[in-house]
Amino acid sequence: MIKPFKKLRGGLDPLKASDWNRMARIVEGLSNFAVAPPLQLLRTQQGTTLSLQAGFGAKGFFLAEIVADGPGAPGNYADERYWVKQQRLTDSGEADTEQITIADEIVDGALWVTATNLAEYVSGSHDFPDAAGHIVMVYRVYDQTPIARYVFTSLPIVVD
Repeated sequence: MIKPFKKLRGGLDPLKASDWNRMARIVEGLSNFAVAPPLQLLRTQQGTTLSLQAGFGAKGFFLAEIVADGPGAPGNYADERYWVKQQRLTDSGEADTEQITIADEIVDGALWVTATNLAEYVSGSHDFPDAAGHIVMVYRVYDQTPIARYVFTSLPIVVD
C-alpha cells in the first residue's frame, strides 16, 4: 500500500494531499484490475496489455436450429427470444460445391440455449413458426456481469 501523503509545509507543496491520495488509490486499483472472457489481461516485463482471447472467434459463434421447446422447459417464448440447439455440418464430400447437410451437434457440451433475435428485439415480436427448424448463426456476447448471452439476426420466411 502506498503511504498517504501528508502536508509538510504550509502553502509550498506542489500538489495537494487530497490529489496525491486520489492518484495513489487509482494506481493501487490498477494493480487489482481483472477482466473476464472474451478479454484477457497479459502482464509481461514490458507492461500490461488487454486483448481478446486467442481463438475466441471460432468459439464465439455456432450454427443453431430454432426449436419450439428448450430442454425441460414449459414451452416457447412469446417475445424476441427463442430456444436454439447447436448444429454441425455433416458433409462427407470432398468438394465445397456440394450441398451442405446439417444435424444436431453430438459432442459433450453441445449448446441448447435461449437466443435473442435482434431483428425482432425492438418490437418484442415472435414471428418464427413454432418448431420450424430454421437454421441461424448464433453469436455469444457478454453482458456487464459478465454472463454469456446469445443473439442472432434473422427475419422469418413468409409463405403465402
